[in-house]
Amino acid sequence: MRKKVVPSPELRGYIRDLNFTLVRKGYFSSLYYARIYTKELLDYIRQNAAIAPKKSAPAIFQRYGKNLLYFTYNRSAQTTWYIFLEETETAYWIRHITNSHVAGQHFNPEN
Repeated sequence: MRKKVVPSPELRGYIRDLNFTLVRKGYFSSLYYARIYTKELLDYIRQNAAIAPKKSAPAIFQRYGKNLLYFTYNRSAQTTWYIFLEETETAYWIRHITNSHVAGQHFNPEN
């Protein structure tokens, strides 16, 4: 049986807020383009949660769940996304995402 990829309610809220943040900070000129970016991010997560190599999450991220794992998405040379999840027998529960601009200091360069 194939495991489901399930975004947490908190993640859905984060993505909604991220759309507005990306426009407000000038990364995108409109919500339309920000939504395309976040949709691509979510599509990548759905397509790769099962197959991406995973590592144990640094302790600081355990507030988002127990025994968290993470994998990365190198969106560009400037931005790496960190996707945190809990794996069960039936699902990958996506608990949190952040990027190298916000939390890069919590990861070793070789991660």
